[in-house]
Amino acid sequence: MPRSQGRARSGHARFIRAALVASLAIVAVLAFAGTAAAASTTYYVDCSAGNDGAAGKGTGNQAWKTLPRANQATLAPGDRLSLKAGCTWTGPLIAKWKGTAAAPITIGTYGSGAAPEIVNAHDIVQITGSYLILQDIVTRSTPVGYDKTCGDAPMGWRVGFRFMPGSAYNTLRYSTAVGLYNGVFVEAGSHHNKIFSNHMIKNNLKDVPPNSGGGAVGILLMGEDNDVSYNDISGSDACSVQYGRDGSAIEIFRGKRNNIHHNTAVDNNTFIELGNKTSADTTVAYNKVYSSLKAANFLMTRGAGDTSWGPVYGTKVYNNSVYLTGAQSYAVQCIKGCNASVLSMRNNIIVSQWYVGYSDAAFDEANNIYWQPQGNPKVYFPMSSSSRKMDPRWVNAGTRDFHLGAGSPAIDAGSMAAWNLGFRTDLSGMTVPRGGAPDIGAYER
Repeated sequence: MPRSQGRARSGHARFIRAALVASLAIVAVLAFAGTAAAASTTYYVDCSAGNDGAAGKGTGNQAWKTLPRANQATLAPGDRLSLKAGCTWTGPLIAKWKGTAAAPITIGTYGSGAAPEIVNAHDIVQITGSYLILQDIVTRSTPVGYDKTCGDAPMGWRVGFRFMPGSAYNTLRYSTAVGLYNGVFVEAGSHHNKIFSNHMIKNNLKDVPPNSGGGAVGILLMGEDNDVSYNDISGSDACSVQYGRDGSAIEIFRGKRNNIHHNTAVDNNTFIELGNKTSADTTVAYNKVYSSLKAANFLMTRGAGDTSWGPVYGTKVYNNSVYLTGAQSYAVQCIKGCNASVLSMRNNIIVSQWYVGYSDAAFDEANNIYWQPQGNPKVYFPMSSSSRKMDPRWVNAGTRDFHLGAGSPAIDAGSMAAWNLGFRTDLSGMTVPRGGAPDIGAYER
């Protein structure tokens, strides 16, 4: 080969290597620029050592001290606002920031010790932003007074976490609301929020007279397309001048397309109550409900004849396990024009000391098991041939172990109703089904 051709090839190779090095350099610069653009900032709030004159970007005296200062922060997607563990502030915290799906803004905690507490505001944590993650926060209230006309019931309109109109795609998790009027309140116009793995405890405040005697709600949903799952909700029960007792673990009023699933509810006046003619398409699946209260309820909904509080259409109640031991317990009520477009109830185990339920007309009912501890379940609605009045043979009802024991009539006796809606695991996380068909109730054997 002529020397001139060899030199030409050698020069061409050097050109290619140089171009490749330059390209890699450009890629590195762009990668660094992307990393820089995505860099996030953490701001800290310390109730004791903090200083509102500081930048807030460090701990100790570099942190802010008060919530009013934190509320003024300008948080960008990916940023964090961290509240010091062991601290208590008087609310509100106003979460007005806007993250993105790829870079949400996180409001949480730092340090060791008890979760930070925010207390005693009308709306203790007020959420107006979007793509926010709120976690590891405790909200609580002391009553503003006591109603001597109603057994000295604690009073006050105090809300733990309030999702305001326009807020959307937010997540509330690993947090606690205790001693409030509403633990969580999702307003009309707030949508696509996730409320999971929280603790709603004794939210038993009632309205101050002469207002309505209502109150004591763990989670109130007026917004749309929200997901409420894996929460523990207990003690939503209050004295009421109008109703004697009132309160709900979960209440749907105007909300549409909300999913209520895999929650555990203990000693609430009612597990879920639905009202208002704009409410529709609620799904209630794989929940465990127990109450020892005298007059507890599982489900209350309304038909087309209820012009004040209904009708509520499209409620699907699938694979729940319910045990009410009170002498006046009344599990299911579908009144004033109940029908199949109002209520579908399948694959549930309902054990109630007094009434399993009443409906003024037939609804979509199948593959349920009803029982009463003394063996005489009172069912005042038409039952399908696939539903039975039988002991479900739970492992231990007395200790609230609602897993299915050997020989339970619930095993492989359910329909695919919940599975077809996308619920593929039971309350304990077991894949459904494990046999020829799903089991009835919240647990797959």
